[in-house]
Amino acid sequence: MLSTFHLGRAQLRGDPELAEQCYLECLAIDEAEGAWTEVALDYGELGNVRAEQGLPEEALPLMVRALSLNQQVKSDNAVLNITALRQQRAALGDEEFTRLLGRHFDEASVSAVLSLTAMLPTTGGRSGQVR
Repeated sequence: MLSTFHLGRAQLRGDPELAEQCYLECLAIDEAEGAWTEVALDYGELGNVRAEQGLPEEALPLMVRALSLNQQVKSDNAVLNITALRQQRAALGDEEFTRLLGRHFDEASVSAVLSLTAMLPTTGGRSGQVR
């Protein structure tokens, strides 16, 4: 199996197809082993590849899946997912970001992602949980 370093290098060299192939191989191995923190990282990186390719429709579900897994395993890596989703929200605008999320997730999950990616803090002290 290729190391994460090599995966990142493939992506940095401008070869998103190779990066995607490597991340998919890692994902299959990590899922088979039940290594959920690594599975979340794999989904996050696949989402990042799609975002870099200008495919937000494909990137967002992968990024949200990574966030959901990281929340389930209580990983600090959820911060990375929230940051990536905030970048997508800023790039797409609220309306398009919300529309794309709504194509893939139920209302409660969309609301949780919107809450977590809000650019300003809320006063309600809510912490969204993505399903």
